[in-house]
Amino acid sequence: MRSFSLQALAFFSASASLASAGSVEIKNYCEHSIYIRQSDPTKMGGCDMGPDTSKCYSDAYEVKPNELVPLDMTISGQGVAIKISKTPSLEKITQFEYCASDNMYWDVSDLDGQGSNRVGSPFYHDNIKAYPLGNRDGFSDCKDVNCKKDQVCEDAYQYPDQKATLTCPLDMQSFRFDFCTSDGDVSKRSVVFMA
Repeated sequence: MRSFSLQALAFFSASASLASAGSVEIKNYCEHSIYIRQSDPTKMGGCDMGPDTSKCYSDAYEVKPNELVPLDMTISGQGVAIKISKTPSLEKITQFEYCASDNMYWDVSDLDGQGSNRVGSPFYHDNIKAYPLGNRDGFSDCKDVNCKKDQVCEDAYQYPDQKATLTCPLDMQSFRFDFCTSDGDVSKRSVVFMA
């Protein structure tokens, strides 16, 4: 009986920490829909999800123009990938990847942007920007990823051994990823004040 109680306590503690995790907000400023899937390694064999994390989706989740969609973060010590595409088939993707362990590690990747094992971005002709929300004090590598239209994004992974992974404090559990931002927005550093 004691073993069951300890297991139940561990399960509920883990569930509570997952429930209190932050989010990755996807904001679509494009004139067309974009499509997302979030791979959750804590579900059996991985699971592609939309904003409702209780369901596994077989189809990509549609983010309509000017829509903001918050995706719950999975804080499990395992890597999570959010795949973003211009098409529901997700054959060409940009990825937001993160993992919480001793710190919050994250990156933007173009490694499969032009199809499986083909580098590039389906958003090459659009400005995109990803950034952490919250206090970055003491973490010089906790910065924005800015990808200007019609340029290779130097802040994103373009090949597997590049050093594009960023490090933020472990309590930094909220991020924002903006698509089709204005030319002025992509070059500004984001500063967010939390009360």
